[in-house]
Order: sequence, then structure tokens, then C-alpha cells
Amino acid sequence: MPNKRGRPHEDVASGEARALLAKELRRLDAYSFWVMPTQPDLPGDLIVAGTTGVFLIAACGREGHLSPGRRPTVGDAAVRVRPLRTAAKRLGGRLSQAAVYASVEPMVVVTHASAGPPTSVSGVRFLHVRDLVRDLTGRTGALSRGRAQRAARVLGMELAGDRSRHFSASG
Repeated sequence: MPNKRGRPHEDVASGEARALLAKELRRLDAYSFWVMPTQPDLPGDLIVAGTTGVFLIAACGREGHLSPGRRPTVGDAAVRVRPLRTAAKRLGGRLSQAAVYASVEPMVVVTHASAGPPTSVSGVRFLHVRDLVRDLTGRTGALSRGRAQRAARVLGMELAGDRSRHFSASG
């Protein structure tokens, strides 16, 4: 059942799950990947824009086993993927309007459940948090560093130097 933000999951440990996810994403190269929280009206927890693509990530802190079948479940609770997939398409549309032309891949990352190897079901990637950085960095380059930075800006991240420059126009 989605929560108030329309997240495709709801669990007691969601704050802890988001903290574990954020901790793992700190391992990414800061010059090639930019991590930002989602806007309040979007499902998911974080957006990652990087040289290997753009990803909408939802953390799931439920316990049990991840079963990414036709109707994915964690433990005995269903994981709704449609809101996450729809939000990823909307974000991809925003990127296209800004001439970034990158699709956004939705992901559900489990932090407390056991999971097999990363797999995709119905257009959503399912994986364990320990596999996340390897999954993101092990892909072939999809965007140049400049395009990845532009994607991060379009999706709401302020990058260093956006407000202050090393020179002044007045003088």
C-alpha cells in the first residue's frame, strides 16, 4: 500500500532503510554521480544522476525474502511498482524537455530482506543495497559528465558553483 508520498512500499524501518541507502550511495564517485532526494510529490526516496544513467530509487526496509516475480513481494507484502515506473517516466520527460534525453530507471533497493542477484521485473530493477554501487558503476557510460550534471540540475540539485563564480561581471 503506498504511503502519503505514493511510495510503492510502506514499512516500519523506512527511515533506517533510507539511511542505509544514503550511506551506500556515498561510496559513488562524487565527480561522476550526483545524489538528491525526490520531491515530496514523487514516490521513491532518492534520485541518482550519473555518467551511467539516471535512477529513481525507493528503499525498502521490510524483512523477509525478495521475490521479484510477476507481482513482486518482500516478505509477504506486495511491492507496488506502477507508481515508481510512472514517476520515472515523468522525470524522463522533464529531462527531455531540457534536452538531456536520458531515460530514468526505477529501482527498489531492499536493505533488510534477503535477495538474489539484481533483476528487472516490469521495468523496475530489484536489488539488495550491497549490490547497488556495483550495479550503478558497472554499466556502460550513458551520459557524459556534463550531461549528467545537467540532469542533476534539471532534477533540482544545486551544484557547487551554481550561485557563485570565480569572477565578477562588474568591475
